[in-house]
Amino acid sequence: MTFSHEPASQSSDSPAPNSPAPRLPRLSTPLYLDRFANDDPDILTLIVIGGRSHVQFHILRLHTLDVVEAVAWSKLMPLPGCPSKVMSLVNRAMV
Repeated sequence: MTFSHEPASQSSDSPAPNSPAPRLPRLSTPLYLDRFANDDPDILTLIVIGGRSHVQFHILRLHTLDVVEAVAWSKLMPLPGCPSKVMSLVNRAMV
């Protein structure tokens, strides 16, 4: 059995090895998280990102498990550049 260190032939769909990485689109809507900015190392910021129903389910699950009250979470915010996803955040003191 012989092994070659030459690269396999590339299909026309894959970029050339030395080509620059594709540029991601710039977000037109800035995401302001100032409400959650905190210098205290004992404060944990939890972020849940996903489909609307999954985020709501996870928030209710954490509430049921007595981790974080459901009313403490931020309103659901659309994720810029990802129309099918939303996010919610909460600050929690680690005691």
